[in-house]
Amino acid sequence: MAIKESVTKDKIISTSWKLLQQEGLELFSMSQLSKKLDLTVSSIYWHFNSKEAIFQELINQVSGEIEISLTKNTWQEQLLEYGYAISEALRSRPFSAQLLI
Repeated sequence: MAIKESVTKDKIISTSWKLLQQEGLELFSMSQLSKKLDLTVSSIYWHFNSKEAIFQELINQVSGEIEISLTKNTWQEQLLEYGYAISEALRSRPFSAQLLI
């Protein structure tokens, strides 16, 4: 008999990104997530009290990935640098821009 892998918040989040990429924001559900994780929905709720809490964690993750070095001198150049960094972070995670909105 195989031992079930322990599910952590990190596993739920990484699987949430995959489900989001496959299904999109509107079709993302706790039921589908539980199937992908081979868990009951209540097990997910033990880690996150709602789907919105998972989405908030996804938003936090994207926000944390935005790296800005501010190597430019003028505020205009710095603003462009911010824009590029944010754009790159949002492009790397499907549906992250929609989550932020």
